[in-house]
Amino acid sequence: DATPNKPCEIVIAEVGERPIDRQRPQLIVVGSIHGDERLGAVVAFNLVRLMMERRRTDSWVARLVKTRLITVVAMPNPLGYDRSMRFEETDDVKGPVELVDPNADFPYAETNSSKCFRSVTARAINELFKSRLYRLGLIFHAGNNFIGYSWGDREHCNLSETTNNDDPGDPLHGRYEECTSQWQSPDDVAFHQLATHLSTFAGALPDLSSYRVGALNDPDILNPLDGGIADWAYSASFRPNRERRTCNPYTSGGYSSARSIPTEFSNRCLAFVVVTGGSNQLSSKQLGTSSGLYVTSADHGNGAVPRTLRLALMATDLVEPYVFFLDVKGSRPGRVSNGIARFKWSVGGAFTVGETFLEFESVGGSTTVHFNTTAQTGGSMWAQNNGMDGYERRFNDEGGVLMYSFARGASARWAYSESVPVSRYLPKGGRLRVRAVAMVDPAWAESVGFSRAAESLDKSGPVNISSSLGGPQPPLSLMVRSRSDPSFLATNGGFEVHGSNRFFSEYVYLDVSAMSRFGWYSHIGTYLVIMFLAGLIPVVALVWALLRISTTSGSSSSSARQSAAHFYPQLHNRVRRALRTFSRVEIREEIARIRRNSMGASTSSTLRPGSGKALGSE
Repeated sequence: DATPNKPCEIVIAEVGERPIDRQRPQLIVVGSIHGDERLGAVVAFNLVRLMMERRRTDSWVARLVKTRLITVVAMPNPLGYDRSMRFEETDDVKGPVELVDPNADFPYAETNSSKCFRSVTARAINELFKSRLYRLGLIFHAGNNFIGYSWGDREHCNLSETTNNDDPGDPLHGRYEECTSQWQSPDDVAFHQLATHLSTFAGALPDLSSYRVGALNDPDILNPLDGGIADWAYSASFRPNRERRTCNPYTSGGYSSARSIPTEFSNRCLAFVVVTGGSNQLSSKQLGTSSGLYVTSADHGNGAVPRTLRLALMATDLVEPYVFFLDVKGSRPGRVSNGIARFKWSVGGAFTVGETFLEFESVGGSTTVHFNTTAQTGGSMWAQNNGMDGYERRFNDEGGVLMYSFARGASARWAYSESVPVSRYLPKGGRLRVRAVAMVDPAWAESVGFSRAAESLDKSGPVNISSSLGGPQPPLSLMVRSRSDPSFLATNGGFEVHGSNRFFSEYVYLDVSAMSRFGWYSHIGTYLVIMFLAGLIPVVALVWALLRISTTSGSSSSSARQSAAHFYPQLHNRVRRALRTFSRVEIREEIARIRRNSMGASTSSTLRPGSGKALGSE
């Protein structure tokens, strides 16, 4: 409620799964620092909503919420946003009300202590930096289409003044200074690579090309600006004489000069100015819908908001490197088949993989085992094959999320693989565990920065930044030092950043039976059983056949007995007739023969009438 009697509140949201440990990597997202640039606030609000709504259904978002701490200031200039005004209207007790540009209200390249932190917007952002360790920052603007980074001031370039057409609303009245050459910051390699990939991943829109990238004082990007938030957020902690760059403003109740002094590590953030959209006001169709987050077609909801959300999600992922195993067909982590363990893994939060391998070690048992596989090099899930794997392939449906769903397919080209005969290494009485190791982005650690010495206005050209910092200096940002310098330690506001040049996956414990340690020998028993069963089949078949024959014979005997029972009555009648024709001896023989035959196949008599003598003729 923007009323004279009630001050506007600056709402700050922090997204991260509890508990928040001291080393949780952090980034900051600043929405509409200019009140008339509406899109920044819309993107910031939707980023918070997206992460809360999708953390249970979207595995990538769930991981970001679990492993990152994201500070979101959607409307840092609420009064300006309410009035759709670029500036913040300050309450100046020593004079008339003053309009201050909060984006240029920071103590960077400003020697007048009353001309910085005049706005409540800048003070609120300063308080956040004094209590956190932001490795990366996104500051949203509107009206153009670029991603800019340090340097952005006049001090870090060669200047020439140009005059454009006068604009009555322009405080500079059309007079601009332009850099004829720009000097690289100490972290220029990281700045440029991050901006380039953020632009590629965000993509283009039907009426808008991909973001241009470059230093803020590059004439192809922007004109130089002193006191800008990006340069202050990046280098206020390591600039020479930083302790003397204090602010003592008297606007809006004043501000403690002690609070204006940065700490040693508070302001070493890779800050990006993201100027989204071609105008300050966009139609609903140009804004896009929530269904367009993972698609590239405007017909399916892609627009300025989904495009910028993709950029913000990628930036959140890249704050810290991580290594993870892929659970794909044929490569189940922890599963051993025939003494062979097969693994697939990938690297996130980085671009270039200088070296990656698997590390095995024994757990328990009477013997100690420790070995590594051969190191491999290549790219991460973001930049395999030098970033030419095609981001659009990962976002062709509305619900899928790049590495955890798409990487299950056979075309996961950013995955590393290894097959290891672990059976020969199994410790006696123990187990093996394995993790993937990666060293990333080695080029970021190279010092390429040049800057004019703070105390010198030498116009002869750029000098190495080491001349003003007391010796050769590596890149100085938290983000680069955290992934390249194992001895680096930064503390601020109860948080810590520990440097490392190696990053590890979670451990996987190999599920191997005791017999598996003998490799293929463990299967001899199985082979013998198979051979025994194969030889037993003919024997079983033979026994079955014999039993079948026996059953058939039993059935025939039963039929014969039934035939005999039917035949005896006929036999008695025939005997009676034979008594009148045959002798007693012949009759006995015939009876015996008939009895024998009755048990066989034939029961017919072979006697013929008149072949013997009459019974009374003997």
